[in-house]
Amino acid sequence: MAGLAAGLLVGGVGCVSCNNKGFSESLHPTATCEYPPYVRQKVYLFMMNGLDVLEFAGMLDLRDKLSKTGYPKVYYAQREDKEWYYRELRRVVRDDPSARVLLLGYGACTDRVLALARDSIRDQLPLDGVIFIDPVGVDCDLQTTLPTHTMIIRSPLWVGGTGLSGTENITVSHTHHYSVPNHPSTVEFIHRLMSESASRVRIESTDNIPRLPLYDKPLPTPRPIDPATLLPPPPEWTFLKPPCRYPSMVIEPIVIPIATPQ
Repeated sequence: MAGLAAGLLVGGVGCVSCNNKGFSESLHPTATCEYPPYVRQKVYLFMMNGLDVLEFAGMLDLRDKLSKTGYPKVYYAQREDKEWYYRELRRVVRDDPSARVLLLGYGACTDRVLALARDSIRDQLPLDGVIFIDPVGVDCDLQTTLPTHTMIIRSPLWVGGTGLSGTENITVSHTHHYSVPNHPSTVEFIHRLMSESASRVRIESTDNIPRLPLYDKPLPTPRPIDPATLLPPPPEWTFLKPPCRYPSMVIEPIVIPIATPQ
């Protein structure tokens, strides 16, 4: 039990590890992004892990790589968190009506992610796509059963879920089950799908937003200056001089006689 706890802490599973640099890294993406940060931050990817609780596949590393490509809002949870994911999906759409949502399942959580996708479509949530990496446990044609874009990424030696097909069926060569999530091709495929989701972000026009004036009243127009007003006042205009407030404190000059040698 102690060894398992140590492995969880070292691996950084669940809420132990948090990428607090995700937003700052997304401002300077390593991949080419045709959309500004404001639009990219409207795309939410909900990743779910299967039975790899010790993080041999490095799903947290995949989250960090996607943040570096310009998309920081990547969720990560285990297969037991399906109900929390569903509540969080509804909260995101309620708080941000222009948000776009993607789902990703790795390994033995295909049935959970598929059920979550069907619930999202039933409730008319803005689901743009579902991604499965080495799926297992479900055999069907998603093109006829799921009315959204689906991408299935497999390693060459993976034998689970061979009967599952989607809109895109990709096999990443020279990989195995634990290396396919962080393969550069996998990151590129997911980044492409997130960019397609960003193209559907609805940007509201700012023309109807009321704006306050910079000043409460317009600045007065400067009046022309008469050159005569720039001349010094005549001597009889002594009232223009400020009076001394304390006359007794006025110090008069003192003349000290200097003796001359005889």
